[in-house]
Amino acid sequence: MDLVGFIRERNLIRDRKNTGVSRRWTDDPILRDYFISNIDCEDDKTTHWLKAHWRDPHEDDPDLWFAISVFRRGINLPTELRYPVPWMPARFERMPYRCNPHAYKLIVGHKKSSGGFHGTQAENLVYYVFNPLWRHREEYRPVQDEPQAEYFARLSKAPYMGGWLSDAIVTNLGHTAIQLR
Repeated sequence: MDLVGFIRERNLIRDRKNTGVSRRWTDDPILRDYFISNIDCEDDKTTHWLKAHWRDPHEDDPDLWFAISVFRRGINLPTELRYPVPWMPARFERMPYRCNPHAYKLIVGHKKSSGGFHGTQAENLVYYVFNPLWRHREEYRPVQDEPQAEYFARLSKAPYMGGWLSDAIVTNLGHTAIQLR
């Protein structure tokens, strides 16, 4: 199957799922047996949840970028965590969430070699990623009409917020009142 056919079949699978067709959505072994993201991330179930629960209700919040960072970097699955702005680390650490065990795991150096904190995944995310992001939120907050590339470059420099995650945040913000060019 060529690339165009692959994309067309992936979109047909999405349409079949959405109309309630039974589990056998395709005969293609790769598309049938492996998880392949939707072509447009707005069609993904995690983005649907994010949109309904955090993104749309809080689209005017200047710190929506932070909430999306917590979702994409820390959870990336529908969650019981309430909207995380203002940031309360203990709420994140205590929440009965289930992180996606196959995606975005934060790996930090061994305590003896790095001198750093070494705890649970949630504790490490709070200590290394979310607390520093929140502390420096003025630096990482998007600016109205800022070019997407500039915001992406700025956010990508934050610890543990490399290219893919920053791109996901910029993409999500593109569907809100924050107008990045």
